[in-house]
Order: sequence, then structure tokens, then C-alpha cells
Amino acid sequence: MPAELAYTNGTADFFEVGTRRSAWHREGHLIPRECEITIPGALELIHGDYGVVRRPTLYPVDLAGDELRQSQHAYVTIRTDTGKELGSVGRNYTVLQNEAAFRALEPLVDQGIVRLETGGVLRSGADIWMLGRFDIERFGPVVREVFADEVVPYCLFSNNHSGRRNACVALTPIRVVCANTLGVAERRGDQGVDRLIKVSHTGDAATKMVDAATTLLAGLIERFEAVATQYRRLKATYVPEAAFAKLVLDEVAPDPRNRPDFNPEARTAELVLNRAERKRAELRRLWDEGAGHTGDHSAWEAYNAAAEAIDHNAELWPNRTGAYRTASLMDGNLLRLKQNVLVNLSRYAPEIPA
Repeated sequence: MPAELAYTNGTADFFEVGTRRSAWHREGHLIPRECEITIPGALELIHGDYGVVRRPTLYPVDLAGDELRQSQHAYVTIRTDTGKELGSVGRNYTVLQNEAAFRALEPLVDQGIVRLETGGVLRSGADIWMLGRFDIERFGPVVREVFADEVVPYCLFSNNHSGRRNACVALTPIRVVCANTLGVAERRGDQGVDRLIKVSHTGDAATKMVDAATTLLAGLIERFEAVATQYRRLKATYVPEAAFAKLVLDEVAPDPRNRPDFNPEARTAELVLNRAERKRAELRRLWDEGAGHTGDHSAWEAYNAAAEAIDHNAELWPNRTGAYRTASLMDGNLLRLKQNVLVNLSRYAPEIPA
């Protein structure tokens, strides 16, 4: 079974929209782009509308095993239509039914803001996901001008019944079609590359799923308008060498000789100066040759030079706080460096008439 897809009557419990050939060589259900599919319809199609119950386990009281007693701590989750055991969970675990997990996505699909793209059941029902594509026509003219349709991230909802992972809501560029790509999308969220909110299977999990979706998706169109407007400004602004040095180099790799505490006679002075110059040389190189750059020396490429250097050059920009580097890139000193550069360049870039 490819990538742990579940099967019913020999057909994969999986659908995808708008492709001539399935990612799994015609496994599952292929839906033409012009066809509309709803959340209830998708769940029925992939047999994802199954129920799940939590049942206590039994253990032998004595070595002979003649008497069994119900555990107060260990439970199993069971798929009600097949009787399949899905996982082992604790006493505080709350079952989040699939219909409830995708409830917050349903209004977006019904209003045409999101069009379902893929969905599937994995590991006999232990996992299930729905992936939607935002309708670019619902965004404003600036977003439609700046971003191609495929740049706008997918909206991902997933649910788990094994007790091994949380439910989640995410914005991701990953087109999820199997267990492997679902894992990639979740790891990108864990690493802070993409936006992802996890929902634990405790308390009122259904309400928490709705709250997570509201937090992640509220104002999404407005946020993309702001990003697109800023991108257009930065991309249209030429940055001369002197401005690049002040706005980027001095922020990310300041010349140590400008510090009042710098001692040129110290034994490490030459090493400190050399390291700073290596940083500044790398930033200049990425300004010309960074990923996706065209060498136009725009403010957008200036920012991306700094972002690429900080994100990927751990030797020149290490994390010195003792925390994980990923954490620093998400909300620590490394993130602040990039934000400072973006603020500097945004202030430098002139406003562009709408």
C-alpha cells in the first residue's frame, strides 16, 4: 500500500482534484477541477466519516491470567465501522471525531474561499487529512499581480486517533498526498518554517480545533495584501552600495572597529576583524548571487541576502544563547536580526501609488 494509504474494497481512501494522473498511479479517486466537492462529500468518498471510540484495556490480576481487571490508566482507540484498533492512549485523551476536526474548514469550502485539493485516510484510519487551495481570485489586485497562484500556501487540516500526534491546522506549500508529505508539512511547522497550530486531544478538542483555525486563518487575505504590497515596494527600490552597507551590513555584520569597547591591540582583534569581513563579504555575495536573485540590487534582494545568510550559515551566524538554532530563528536573536533588516529597508523604500 503506497505511503500507508488506507484501502476500502481495493480502492485507496484518497482523492485529489484537477490532475490527469493520480500521485499514486490512479489509486484513489480523481476529481476534475471543474467539479465541486464538499467536506461531507469528501469524507464519504474516502470513507473518512467513520467514528472512533475509546475503550479501556484489561490486565490479568494474577500470573495465571484467570481474572482480568479493567485498567484505569490505559485505553485503546477503535474505529467503529471496522473494529480496527488505532492506538494506545491515556485516561485524559479526548476523541476528536473527523467531522468535528474539519468543521472549521467547511465554511471556507462552502463559500468558495478554499477549494479542496487532496484528502486521505492513513494507517487504517489512525490519521486523516484534508488539503485546500485558496482561490486567488478572492484576494485583492496587489496579491494577484505579485503572486502566482501556486505561491499562496495550502490550508491543511489533519486529525490523529493513535495518540502519537496532535491534530493540526497549518499553512504550507507542501501538496500533501500521502504519509510522507504529511510528515514533511508537519515537520516544517514544527521547525517554524511554516505556520502550524497543534491541537491536543484533551478537554474540548473540537472547540480548540475551531479556535486554532480562527487564529491561523483570520485576516489571511489582508495579511497577503500587506505582504504583496511590501514585496512590490522592496522589489521596485534600487539600493546603492552605501545604503546596503548601512541598512544591511552594519545591522547584520557590524564593523567591530566602530564599537567603543574594541581594542585593536588585543590578541583576538585580528580574528574578530577577519570574521566580520567574512560576514560582510558573504552578504555582498548573496546580494548578487543569492537563491532566486537576478542581481538587480533591489531592497527585496538585499533583505533576502540577509535572510539566506542568517538562516543557512550557522558557522558565521551561530546561535549563542544556548537555545536550539531553530528556536532562535523563530523567536530569538536571529529572527530579530532579520526583522531589523526588513524594517530598515522598508523605511528606505518609497511608497508606490496603488
